[in-house]
Amino acid sequence: MDLFTTWFRWLDINLKIAETMAKSAETFVASSMVIAIRSRKIGTAMVAPLTADRRELALMIPEKVAAFSKSGEAAVNAWHAMHRLWLRQTGQLARAILSGEVRIATPWPWLDSIARMNAATLAPIHRTATRNAKRLENRHPKR
Repeated sequence: MDLFTTWFRWLDINLKIAETMAKSAETFVASSMVIAIRSRKIGTAMVAPLTADRRELALMIPEKVAAFSKSGEAAVNAWHAMHRLWLRQTGQLARAILSGEVRIATPWPWLDSIARMNAATLAPIHRTATRNAKRLENRHPKR
């Protein structure tokens, strides 16, 4: 692999990692906002149950179960893909060793698969948290 290709593989992987980190921060901010608004709704419901926003309160558990289920599914699928890659690379390495070839393994496929797994695992949670934050912010603008 030439230096130019190596540099761009490394850059691509780091950009994926940076994007996942940015989405993690976005998820944290959105979740904090959603928790604050929903905590007020829970407090209101405890004081005045007849005027509670039951629709919003009823969304809390099912949406979390759905988001974390999708996240878990994405993690398992990415984990399987990573292990298929590992098996393929191990087989290639074994064949190279047995044939007497000298081969230097590159970390790119592994690093790329880890970056993809992290992004795929976060995506459903990020999507749910940011969607809720936007929806709740539109319904409850800052005072």
